[in-house]
Amino acid sequence: MRAHDSEAVILGETCDASTSPLPDLIVESRQDYIEEAGNVLLVGCQSESSGSMAFPAREFCPVSGARDMKPMTFGPEGILYSYSKIHVSSSRPTPYTIGYVDFRNGLRVLAHIRNVNDQDLTCNIPVELKSDDQGWFVSPISHQGSKQ
Repeated sequence: MRAHDSEAVILGETCDASTSPLPDLIVESRQDYIEEAGNVLLVGCQSESSGSMAFPAREFCPVSGARDMKPMTFGPEGILYSYSKIHVSSSRPTPYTIGYVDFRNGLRVLAHIRNVNDQDLTCNIPVELKSDDQGWFVSPISHQGSKQ
């Protein structure tokens, strides 16, 4: 709630709104991924001054605080850095698998891993971005070079 445009009420006390935290994630126009030429790419950003990359897209550089983030895409392939199978969750059906994926340009993201046989899942395997009506995820790329 705001008493005036330049004031904010925080925990029952009125304070100068300019001292409140600024929203960082770009929410209103947020698009986490795109499909381009049959490939799924994550939509993030990179700071022009520091070179720092972020996903999802942000308004401020996480390193310098500069407002110089420019759109950038990541993918479609990466390397699975680590993973975990989740057996207990209060918000979704279990079990499911998540993992950190490293992309060629240096960005690391936490991703859902699908279409995988547990015995075939190991660290340092190539994965590719995919999407369906529930959103984006990664799947291992088969050893024969064909996509699963």
